[in-house]
Amino acid sequence: MSRKISILLVFILLALSTFAQQQTIKIDAQNLPLNELMVQLRDVHNIQLSFNHNELSKYTVALSQQFASPDEAINQIFLDLPFDVKKKGDVFVIVLQKKKKTDLPKPITHTISGQVVEAGSFEPLPFSHILINNNRHLVSDINGVFSYTASADSTFHVQVSHLGYFIFDTLLYSGAKPKLELKSSIYGLSEIKVLDNLVARAALIGDQPGNMKINHSIARFLPGQGDNSVFNLIRLMPGIQAAGEQNSDLVIWGSYEGQSQITFDGFTLFGLKNYNDNISVVNPFVVKNIEVFKGGYDARFGNRVGGIVNITGINGTLRKPSFSFNVNTATINTLAEIPFRKKSSLVVALRHSFYNLYNPDDFNIFAPTRPQLINSRSQNTTRTSITDVDVYPDDYLFRDLNLKYTINFNNNSQLFVSA
Repeated sequence: MSRKISILLVFILLALSTFAQQQTIKIDAQNLPLNELMVQLRDVHNIQLSFNHNELSKYTVALSQQFASPDEAINQIFLDLPFDVKKKGDVFVIVLQKKKKTDLPKPITHTISGQVVEAGSFEPLPFSHILINNNRHLVSDINGVFSYTASADSTFHVQVSHLGYFIFDTLLYSGAKPKLELKSSIYGLSEIKVLDNLVARAALIGDQPGNMKINHSIARFLPGQGDNSVFNLIRLMPGIQAAGEQNSDLVIWGSYEGQSQITFDGFTLFGLKNYNDNISVVNPFVVKNIEVFKGGYDARFGNRVGGIVNITGINGTLRKPSFSFNVNTATINTLAEIPFRKKSSLVVALRHSFYNLYNPDDFNIFAPTRPQLINSRSQNTTRTSITDVDVYPDDYLFRDLNLKYTINFNNNSQLFVSA
């Protein structure tokens, strides 16, 4: 029995010795392509490999060494090579290492931003034109806010222009967020002579077809009763009918009644009814900006096929209370601007006629069909009427009220309520 055990032990030791000799791997390679070395290891030592021939053929191996296991041999071969070795079961998977993306230095950018306002009242001036370094043109938003970013310069030459104001010229540095205060400009022109001459060229108003901006500040210099009628000024512009039309509608480029739209602070004005074309439906004291789109306007304006008149109201001063007062032969016009903590402002504008615009004894509705004796309150007269009832207005007064409250936030945005 002991002899059988001894023979069994001898066989076990021989098997282990043979297995150990089979697992021992000897590599003797002199500038051998790496893919060929992998093929030899696979064929001679029965090692299961997965690799890309084209990628491994780009490298050569110079190695003369004996290894105790396939793992040790494979790891030594790829020690300084850009490959990752992963073992899945009995298979060695060899993949090319992914190149790490080098972190490129972030470009240095310089940004300036600001708000264009009126000097003194700090009223935002919407859609102002900003020229930066004489080659970059911007337009501010409805709150007069603009922003510009560049990577080359940290100093910017800025020129700001707005209709009815002097050009503002300054230098701004990176990170600046100023309020650019524009001063209003009124020029007194000397006498000129108008002579007959051929027209050499036509003038284009603005830089967009069918779009123009109106300087309402000059309306007070126009002939009239002094109420600064906004729509009388608009009718002086080209493309807007100024003769033969009714004063209750606006005819732009031949559009029919109701096809054009007039907006004030975003809401639509239905009808432009006024008294003798002098007292307009919009109080001139509360008007800040007037844009006329005679055609080619974008999707902000809809539901119309004619022109668009976009009127923006003032927001009110933020510095100190301000009051304006105007008296003419028809109305009294007042405006009050009341700031609150330099963050918000209340605008109140009131117009009121101070006498009856029509004499009720001289005005009634009648038509000549048959004679009828009418007993007036002041005298007995004989007139003709189509009905047995005549209308005598006791009062014909005009009055309107504008209210607007505006809140300014730190990011140059605004919230307003207009009525």
